[in-house]
Amino acid sequence: MDAPVYLLQNQTTDVTGDAKDISLDVRGEFIFRTLFAVGTWDSATVTVQFTPDDGTTWIDVPDATLLDENFAGNLHIRADKLRAVQANSGGSTSLTVGIV
Repeated sequence: MDAPVYLLQNQTTDVTGDAKDISLDVRGEFIFRTLFAVGTWDSATVTVQFTPDDGTTWIDVPDATLLDENFAGNLHIRADKLRAVQANSGGSTSLTVGIV
């Protein structure tokens, strides 16, 4: 089993996370992974995005936009990089978002 790739880890403030490589050394192919978002939300939202052009343009991943509660779901996407955007963080927000 592959180790998780963390898009955000114990994030407490609003942030646009760094791009993370999720290609599994098979560039341009569809990947099948599980996306998860867990922690204390306190009004925060998370949007997961992919880039079709190595980081110039970012597009929201369908079904992973404005998450506002613990989430786990299948991710079937043709993308090499993902990032997470955390917004509306409250005083007790602490979120981890990743894929496995």
